[in-house]
Amino acid sequence: MTKDLYQEAKVIQQRYRSVEILATEKQKLWQQLQIQVAVKKTQRTQRRRSLAAIVVSWLLGCIGLWFFNQEDTRWFHAKNQERNHCVIANHETVTIQAQCPEPITLTMGRDQVTFTGASQLSRKDKLFYFGYGRARFHIAKRQQQEEPFKMQVSPGFITVLGTEWLLEQSWSHGRLEVVSGTVSFEWFDNQEHTLLTAGDVLTWPRPASTTPDQDHKPVVKDSLNQLQNREHSAVNQDEPLQVIMERFIMLRSQERYHEAADLLKQTLERPQLNSGQQERLLFALGQLLFDQLGDVKAACVLWQDYEKRFPKSRYREKLKIYLANCLGF
Repeated sequence: MTKDLYQEAKVIQQRYRSVEILATEKQKLWQQLQIQVAVKKTQRTQRRRSLAAIVVSWLLGCIGLWFFNQEDTRWFHAKNQERNHCVIANHETVTIQAQCPEPITLTMGRDQVTFTGASQLSRKDKLFYFGYGRARFHIAKRQQQEEPFKMQVSPGFITVLGTEWLLEQSWSHGRLEVVSGTVSFEWFDNQEHTLLTAGDVLTWPRPASTTPDQDHKPVVKDSLNQLQNREHSAVNQDEPLQVIMERFIMLRSQERYHEAADLLKQTLERPQLNSGQQERLLFALGQLLFDQLGDVKAACVLWQDYEKRFPKSRYREKLKIYLANCLGF
């Protein structure tokens, strides 16, 4: 009720209580007072409805934003579902566990990939990284103005505009077989491009030119040898964290898990790391211990310490799954 309306109702009440007015005037005043009360109730109801509408709109907005973020972080869809926890995924990496009972097919927009057995695929920005395993890729045809599909494997980059191929990779070797279409392969060691068509097979490591008293060895440039030597050495305290993480991803993709774990442990000793960097590195180390090295006890000790240090971790949903496997440790 507004201030003017309140004052008007007050005057009506005072006149109604006066003994000097006639009964007919009292009846009119009573009717006016009832009207004022009804107006007040109507205004109160409208305010409540407006408040309720605002609250409902806010809740719907929050729910919509949550669903948007869910879709944004999942760059793939598992056609045959993620049953038995054999598919572990986050916003960058999907890992197919060895215990998956049958091939797992993922849809990535217009493209599809079918994994057989333990495999790992990552995506950062628009570049894919194939860590290990066996997979069959069906890449939809790109138009001339569209960007090609590009993937990194241990020795180089695979680039396609639309084709189907089979890919197999472990820490020591790999094999690419083109089923249809054309694939361009760019080698890291000398930036040479190899063009493959249907029926062609490419394997790595490549044998070097040999003499009768020489064994077959991969052709590797000095720059790559230097990089491998860096991987075995201690972490340079001045080395950017991004460079260290690139080395970690490469070691993990080659299944050199012990070296990758040592690299993370050395990096965690750097005093200049902030809380967010420590959180990310510790979680990556825990995943490596649990998923790849199978050191459940060490991983569980790390997870329990991690939960205390980062109670509001961005990985808390994934952390719950890992901690559920730590009962008894």
